[in-house]
Amino acid sequence: MPKTWDIQRKSHKWAVKASPGPHSGLKSIPLLLVIRDVMKLANSSGEAKKILHDGNVLVDGVVRRDYKFPVGVFDVITIPKIDLSYRVFLDAK
Repeated sequence: MPKTWDIQRKSHKWAVKASPGPHSGLKSIPLLLVIRDVMKLANSSGEAKKILHDGNVLVDGVVRRDYKFPVGVFDVITIPKIDLSYRVFLDAK
């Protein structure tokens, strides 16, 4: 995993790799890891996939259902049901 991913190391056996998209692999993080590990909206990858499948997450105003979608710098993640919006910044912390 790149150091820019803000997830606890050795806590999960597997990590999702981002699919090809608008951001490079080293400067992006998969949407599943954002929902599960960064935002703490889900406890497992199954719950995170359910949230995405239901269309509850928008990235830059577009509903994204792919759990491997790469989220990168200055993308806006919106969850309309709970009225949350986040802008992505990659940082060593």
